Amino acid sequence: MLKAKGYADTACSIAQDLQSLTLIKETELTLSQIEEALGHFEIALKSYQRHITAKEAAIKQEDQSRITGMVMQYDFDKKETALRYEQQLTNARLQQQTLLNHQQAQDLSLKTQAAQLASKERDVQRLQYLQEKAQKQERERQLSLAEKEKALGESALALSKTEVESKNQQRNYLLVGLTLLTLLLGLLAKGYRQLQQQKQEVHRQHEKAEQALADLRATQAQLVQREKMASLGELTAGIAHEIQNPLNFVNNFSEVSVELVQELEDEWKRPPGDRDEGLEKELLGDLNQNLSKIAHHGKRAGTIVRGMLEHSRTGTGQKQPTNLNALAEEYLRLAYQNQKRAAESNESNAPAFDCQLNTRYDESVGKLTIVPQEVGRVLLNLYNNAFYAVQQRSRGNEKSYVPQVWVSTERVNGAVRVRIQDNGTGIAESVQTKIFQPFFTTKPTGEGTGLGLSLSYDIITKGHGGTLNVVSSPEQGAEFVITLPG
Repeated sequence: MLKAKGYADTACSIAQDLQSLTLIKETELTLSQIEEALGHFEIALKSYQRHITAKEAAIKQEDQSRITGMVMQYDFDKKETALRYEQQLTNARLQQQTLLNHQQAQDLSLKTQAAQLASKERDVQRLQYLQEKAQKQERERQLSLAEKEKALGESALALSKTEVESKNQQRNYLLVGLTLLTLLLGLLAKGYRQLQQQKQEVHRQHEKAEQALADLRATQAQLVQREKMASLGELTAGIAHEIQNPLNFVNNFSEVSVELVQELEDEWKRPPGDRDEGLEKELLGDLNQNLSKIAHHGKRAGTIVRGMLEHSRTGTGQKQPTNLNALAEEYLRLAYQNQKRAAESNESNAPAFDCQLNTRYDESVGKLTIVPQEVGRVLLNLYNNAFYAVQQRSRGNEKSYVPQVWVSTERVNGAVRVRIQDNGTGIAESVQTKIFQPFFTTKPTGEGTGLGLSLSYDIITKGHGGTLNVVSSPEQGAEFVITLPG
């Protein structure tokens, strides 16, 4: 209805601009009906008055146009008749026709006046109707205002009564409050003395608790340092075993090279005509190849030593672009060799430790900006746990059991994920929520401090903004998933 009113207002403005009485009459009538439907009877009355004014002006304009047309038609008929008939034969007919035209004009004028009178009567009735509606609406508005004023007066009277009662209640409450305050002051004086005694006791207990906390923190720091040193010792032992291979190659090729040089010198001592040039070239080629092998394995040993130095470096270290696949492979080999050597030294009668290693590295992982010695420490700890789990299960009576460890890397949604899975003893569901807590361990007493996974969790989550999760079932193995920002 509001949209219809907007359209009607626009139509009225256009009709006024065009000065069309017919359009003004129709648009004002429509607007009056819309305002009446909305309950705006005063506005509807004004619109209908403008409608009546436009309609009367239009009727006058139509009457003037009609009379003018009739006169023009009469003149035309008169001239046409004068041309068709001669003047002397048509005078009587013209007079008769003229009388007839005048009679028709009078009849038409009477009918028009009757229609105008009927329309005026309807307009007067509608004006009276709208005036009555407007007056009724005004009376209702005045009555509503009077009722509101009466309600306000009653509310003010009730409010004044309420204020008087409230003041009386406040006075009574004040007297009661003073009495209670006197009693409360007495109780407070007694309680204050007891509170002072309790404060002294609490202060003593607080000092004892602070001393105990300091001792606990010192113990925790010692255990953390011990765990780091144990991890460093394991890594150092593995590196020492790993570095033995390139050193053996260097020693062997050096000894062979010495022999080749001796043979070459013997060949050079012979007379020039007796020398075998082919043998000299062969000896020089073998010597060059041996020196290349010595240089290669020397560099390999240097790389291992640098890795050991980086791992043993204290502090959090600096993040640097690191080949994660190479890092994972390097620490997997070191952890495996360390586990084999530990099994051989601790249990001479037990079968040698053997485990099937399954690796799958995603080449799209590339280099990540990480602290390599810290992430390497995490990988080493997870590898050691996996080898420990499969070793424990292999001591059972499962004849078909084959110890296996899976290591894989992949790039997923802008992040890099490292999965370390084993088919060992697994972790109970009730324990999985606690394994990342400090000092919690599932290993027997003396075999674990409970800090390895806790440190690993802090390194990945706090140091590198990643996640470390575990999925496991008893006797089904365990899977640790490391997620690092890519």
